[in-house]
Amino acid sequence: MIILMPKKIIYATTLRQRSRIYQSILHINNELDNKIRLTELCEISGYSPFHFQRLFSNLTGETWPEYLVRSRLFLAAQRLINTSEKISDISYLAGFDTPVGFNKAFKKCFASTPSYYRSEYIGEDYPNLAIPRKHKRHSYITPSIQWLDQYHAIYTTEEGNLNGEFDSAIWQAMSKLSNLIFQHQYLAPHINTWIGSVEPREFFSGKNAKCTIATPIPKHLVTRDLKSHIKVFPEGFYAVVPHQGAFCEQSMQCVVFDWLAQSQFDLDWHKPLFYHIKSLSFNNVAAMLKGKQHHNSQLFYQSAEMQLLEIENVFMDVYVPIVCKNNEKLDILQRSVLG
Repeated sequence: MIILMPKKIIYATTLRQRSRIYQSILHINNELDNKIRLTELCEISGYSPFHFQRLFSNLTGETWPEYLVRSRLFLAAQRLINTSEKISDISYLAGFDTPVGFNKAFKKCFASTPSYYRSEYIGEDYPNLAIPRKHKRHSYITPSIQWLDQYHAIYTTEEGNLNGEFDSAIWQAMSKLSNLIFQHQYLAPHINTWIGSVEPREFFSGKNAKCTIATPIPKHLVTRDLKSHIKVFPEGFYAVVPHQGAFCEQSMQCVVFDWLAQSQFDLDWHKPLFYHIKSLSFNNVAAMLKGKQHHNSQLFYQSAEMQLLEIENVFMDVYVPIVCKNNEKLDILQRSVLG
């Protein structure tokens, strides 16, 4: 099967759109307990209601009300398992006028009632999510389905909030990994690709997510002192989409909340979501980070002082782990992909 790469986009426009929508997302995240109106999001982003809603869906894979409700339900789920607040109070804080509406939306998202969820998962860190199926629109992305063999990678992690301080976490993790490779110079010639990953439940919760930056290395180069820095990426099926630009959390969201929600597949909760940046040597990264400081108010490409052309020429593949519960379809998939 021949996979055609999408036409190269004019990234100056995408960068501007991403930045404006990003500001509206931050506002939503900071005001989850308050009423949020479309007019204020349009004012923050500088777009008309029509263009704002279109761009928000294209960049995140969800409409802004879907994103708002999902974020509020995740916050409600955290309150259910980490506080003793009454369910009726949690329902009100989540923006629902009646407990009945809250129960219906919660069950659709988490495949259980709020009361059962509290009794089943109390004390756990992350919610157990059921991605709602959508049939009302056609996804504008079409991933290829690929099988990946297991491989080893040297890695470091940093903690941050998705759609918040995650750019800072990426910067810190990449700096730590560069220093680690610098201490083992024999690895440098083998570094020509970089991987960023996040675990599924952390991706969905968005809070205190561990950003992992890794680079594959040959297994025979794994010495005893490196074993604590080695991560094994498991084999399996992945939905893969190409991405242009510096960072790709929105492409991940589009695969999960748009394509996956309408596909015949489910998310594989046991494997990380990740993006694979190609043709980026250790020397490239070291030069990009050298002598520069990252500020939390800046995005990664701003701190790295990347020019627009440099950002525009960053190409990567986004990998979302998937499973097919239908055995007949799984057999067909394995024959078509694995031959």
